[in-house]
Amino acid sequence: MSKAVKTLIIRDYKARFEGINDAVLVSLSGVGGIETNKMRTALAGKNIKVTMVRNNLAKHAFKDSGLKSLEAMLTGSSSVAYGAESVVDVA
Repeated sequence: MSKAVKTLIIRDYKARFEGINDAVLVSLSGVGGIETNKMRTALAGKNIKVTMVRNNLAKHAFKDSGLKSLEAMLTGSSSVAYGAESVVDVA
C-alpha cells in the first residue's frame, strides 16, 4: 500500500473517531458475512457503529486521541465498536 493511501486512511480514521473517547475492540475473525451483517444491523438500532481497522494505521490515528489506550490491544483482526450513550451500551 502506498504512503499516500496510508495517509488517506489515517486521515479517515481520525475524522471517523474524532470526539470518541470510549470504544470496544472486537475481533470478528471466524464470524461469517451474514452473521456480521445481522450484528451490525442490531447494533445500528442502538446507535452503535462497527468499523474494521488496519492495526498499524489505527495506532497512528489513535495516538493523539481518546482511543490511545486501545493501541496496545490492536493485534490480529480488529474492529472498533463505538457510539451510543456510553461504552457500557457498546459492550
